[in-house]
Amino acid sequence: MRFLASVSLSFLHSGKLASLVDRVWTKRQSLLPEEDQEDFDLAFSIGPNALKWVLDDESVIHVGVILKNVGKYTKKSLKFKQQFTILFQSILEQSRRNAIHFLLFTDREGSVDVLTPILRNKIRRLAHVKVTFDFFDCRAISRRFADEISRLRPHFTSIAEQAEKYRDDLFLMAPFYHRVLPYDRFIMLDADLRFMIPIEELYDHFNAFESSAVMGVAPDLSHHYMWALREFRNRTPDTKVGEPGRMQGFNTGVVLMDLTRMRSSRLYNKYVALDLYDETSTTLPVDELAEKYSFSSHLGDQCFFSLLGMEHPELFHPLPCEYNYQLDTMMWVEPFIEIFPRYHNCTVDPKIYHGNGGFSIPLTAEEEDEVRWRWPPRTVNDD
Repeated sequence: MRFLASVSLSFLHSGKLASLVDRVWTKRQSLLPEEDQEDFDLAFSIGPNALKWVLDDESVIHVGVILKNVGKYTKKSLKFKQQFTILFQSILEQSRRNAIHFLLFTDREGSVDVLTPILRNKIRRLAHVKVTFDFFDCRAISRRFADEISRLRPHFTSIAEQAEKYRDDLFLMAPFYHRVLPYDRFIMLDADLRFMIPIEELYDHFNAFESSAVMGVAPDLSHHYMWALREFRNRTPDTKVGEPGRMQGFNTGVVLMDLTRMRSSRLYNKYVALDLYDETSTTLPVDELAEKYSFSSHLGDQCFFSLLGMEHPELFHPLPCEYNYQLDTMMWVEPFIEIFPRYHNCTVDPKIYHGNGGFSIPLTAEEEDEVRWRWPPRTVNDD
């Protein structure tokens, strides 16, 4: 049995969703505190499916993917669409149990028009469960949390040329999803993934969360954080921070977020909620955290979560490495030839491939044909 797509084709003004928002607030007391309702109204400048699902079916799996700038006519944009096609197709082909709602974080510059026919076609041909999708304007978060993002940026981004893409606000949005999304549980995915399992298997890991955990994240399979924390490690020679294992840092290509717990965790919000502090405060807990570890790196919210996990590991459920099997081996070079394998040490069969660093995910010949995009005859920009 195949299911047709239900989709919002345009970004709706938040005022048009006021009645739905009110219904959500009266039905779900576990949502945002009342004082955050303005944030909630602002953020949901999208279609009706997102709120409808909250009201009608709590078994739906909510999945987020960032797909910004896919409407541009560039090689980078076309590759991004290829990657997402692999991800989307692999989820649809495997899933048999729960309905799925995709929330696509994007922009208004042609992305909706480009993505809608791709999504509809795949759902019609491949879906075995009910699948819907909505579009979310990234700027709704970046504008509302501009001050909070500005406090994270100096510690978790870089002005280096090779780190330019991570200076975009979209790489610092994840710490605030609990303030704008009305769901209890939410799975955030990178676009360059391929599922070898039903997404329900990943979703079931929420049930394994420790009582204090607000997120589930797999380890970063490189020594990136060992190197980023070298100053702290030299100053504290007996530390486990940056060592292989629980303290080697996270890769946020796959993140399970218990948004209800994130909203209620005083410890987590201590690091992300500016409104808890006086406007005259010059040093906040996130500043103290970065200073304690002499931390400076460039991967945005991945670095923030990694550092927070080293200070408060109880906030994070360790997701097994096979659920984010990273293929990037660019750091397997001198002088780290012997060090890298200690971190890139996932010896089980991959359940979710992650083609990070531009590395290719294994595909069958049929899958390669399915996601191949023909180059138009006119010149394509390299940007």
